[in-house]
Amino acid sequence: MANVSGTFIVLAFYLVPLGAMLGAVWIARRVYQRADRRHPLTRDLLRGPGHTLGRELEDARSDLVAYLVAIVPTPLFLLAAWALDERSRGRISAFPVIYLDVIGILIVFFAYRAFYLVRKIRRKSLGHEAETAVGQELNQLLSHGFRVFHDIGGDAAFNVDHVVVGPTGVFAVETKGRTKPLRDGKADYRVEQHGDRLIFPGWTETQPLRQAQRNAEWLAKWLSSSTGETVQVQPVLALPGWFIERKDRCSVLVINPTNCQATFSKWRASSLSTGSIQRITHQLDARCRDVVPRSSLG
Repeated sequence: MANVSGTFIVLAFYLVPLGAMLGAVWIARRVYQRADRRHPLTRDLLRGPGHTLGRELEDARSDLVAYLVAIVPTPLFLLAAWALDERSRGRISAFPVIYLDVIGILIVFFAYRAFYLVRKIRRKSLGHEAETAVGQELNQLLSHGFRVFHDIGGDAAFNVDHVVVGPTGVFAVETKGRTKPLRDGKADYRVEQHGDRLIFPGWTETQPLRQAQRNAEWLAKWLSSSTGETVQVQPVLALPGWFIERKDRCSVLVINPTNCQATFSKWRASSLSTGSIQRITHQLDARCRDVVPRSSLG
């Protein structure tokens, strides 16, 4: 009986502070969610650059914090449970191997998850920062008669990073963040486009070009169905920070986003009327406007 009560005491020391913290958060949310007040925003917000990656990044960081918080008290809890068990029996024996095995397994598991999450956070951070940088460059097109939308969700588990709509057509922009290798202490920043291949310094990729093409095809199909008119979409791949050397023709336009104003304004492969632009932007606005203001969640 003493062993059981002692274990519950240790468990209470572990759970009561956590429960008090969660209870305080819950009460605060109820208090500040006043029934006699309404949020000033009457509709949801548009998605910003890197919206999906930003949410995934938040989740990964929350998971990492949870594992880091759990790894410290868990071995101490097992040690306290064993000490209370020994005290209730009136003896102190050697620390059992089974406890050491459990603690070792937990430490290895938590360390593995932390290592995996750190890698995931680094990868997501690079992608998020690249999408944010490209989005900021594309937003400069607003003063040149274009409309820009970010993070358009597809019908399945994918999204189109950016969509540009203007008199020269519709552009589906896929963004890829790639780190630059160092050679002789200097960053190698050139990438060659050979048809459907991207030759970086030290490796070759084809998937980004195929992804940009697939996204453009889906967007063209969806916009055509939604607007009732045939909409052509030009696939674009943005590689922020890289100098692009185009060696062969390709259906996907590969760009460095810093000169996007000249690229999109001078594009002549297609053109849109004012009515078509309004119908297309209306559909894109409705699809992207799904971000609920957080302060209204309570």
